[in-house]
Amino acid sequence: MSARTEIVVPAFDYTEVEGIGWNVVRTPAPLLGYDVPISTILEDNSIKEDFFMHGALLEITITKEKLLTRLKTNREKHAKVYEEAVAGFHDACLKMLEETKEALLKRKVPAAIALHLPVPVDHTKDYDRLIEMIELSSDTEFDLNEQQAANYIMDEWHWTNQWLSSNAGYSDTAAMMMSERT
Repeated sequence: MSARTEIVVPAFDYTEVEGIGWNVVRTPAPLLGYDVPISTILEDNSIKEDFFMHGALLEITITKEKLLTRLKTNREKHAKVYEEAVAGFHDACLKMLEETKEALLKRKVPAAIALHLPVPVDHTKDYDRLIEMIELSSDTEFDLNEQQAANYIMDEWHWTNQWLSSNAGYSDTAAMMMSERT
């Protein structure tokens, strides 16, 4: 029998804030009245509707060690794909230049002499900045909302699709990762 981790969603009280819309506030007098396991929210349509209509985000608490381990692993994977893409980019550039050179040596006039290749994209600094911030923090645990968990744990950033598509032409790893997403 495998261990099962249950995500518990803290109870919330929702207050309307003029000009902003719904503001989620943790209070001792919550809307639902108690902390709710996420499975209960997903199984009970009345709770699910209330929960998602008011825009409550799931949160997780993760230890500093686990978060750093995941970020460093994601950074290594990102750096590997970028390095592979740079090597592929250099090869593609050299191939285009060689083809142009051969055409010119044969006294053929190429249609154009230009390199129109997208340059590989690197977001390693995003990981480095976050890793350094967490390493410098005195906190031993971090609360991550749904978006932060998607970025830091699942390695799903707002730039992921663009990054993969710009590098997939030069990196087999990026191409494979892109095909797995579709």
